[in-house]
Amino acid sequence: MKEPVRGDKAQPQVEVWAVDLTDYTSITDFASRVRDTPNLHVNFAILNAGVARFGFEKSPNGNEITIQTNWLGTALLAIALRLILEAQYTRAKRSTTNGRSPLPPVLSIVGSEVAQWAVFKERKIAASSPHTSVIDVLNDKKKFNPGDRYYTSKLLLALFFREFVQRLPSASNNGVVNLVNPGFCYGSELHRTLSGPLGSIFGGMKRAIGRPTEVGARTLVHGAVVAGKETHGCYLSDEKVAPWMDFVVSQKGEQAAHEMWREMSEELRDVIDVDGVMGQVGA
Repeated sequence: MKEPVRGDKAQPQVEVWAVDLTDYTSITDFASRVRDTPNLHVNFAILNAGVARFGFEKSPNGNEITIQTNWLGTALLAIALRLILEAQYTRAKRSTTNGRSPLPPVLSIVGSEVAQWAVFKERKIAASSPHTSVIDVLNDKKKFNPGDRYYTSKLLLALFFREFVQRLPSASNNGVVNLVNPGFCYGSELHRTLSGPLGSIFGGMKRAIGRPTEVGARTLVHGAVVAGKETHGCYLSDEKVAPWMDFVVSQKGEQAAHEMWREMSEELRDVIDVDGVMGQVGA
């Protein structure tokens, strides 16, 4: 949404830009459009796309669709946007003439507390299978666990986020990145592929113990608009900084984060130079 340029009665201009997180080209094209649109200054970006599939399905590029959307696609978009938002902010500061500096951009990624519940057996399977990556195992239909796949995808996203923040250049202090848990919400259709009696039972459980999407949405608005620099690199839940999942901050979790960053970088090598982009500062 663009702010009105002039006149008290001017209305904001709302534009809808398509981006498909199952398609690397769509993601890079979207990022390029954000970069190349004249006079565009993004104040905040909320990366909230996510899926929960209970049947095995592959994305067009060959990865299992939950892993592709919730981890790999989101990671690529975050890496690409971070540098672009930094550069826009730096230019905006240089062009300020009224003495009011613009606010640093916020890159808010939507995670989930269910990362705490992930079994993540695929890592152990890969470790015991020569020349087999974790992504290979995640893409193996025979090893697909529908009950754990969403949890594992959100664990991988949390591990990515921790590594992402640690790898930001020391000179990069022109933005805020945080990971936000919106909570267990009903009405979002996240679990729309779960049908039949089990789907009905699960839907009733969501209604009984879940929160309305409006409440979940408030946590996203808080992370992107209200929360400030003090939340940089933090995990937020219920509109406040919250403790990280036990595994994520453990020694094994840190090792897993390093390993999965390497696998992600290898997966994306034909799309983006991950380490090269992470080493740059938006100017």
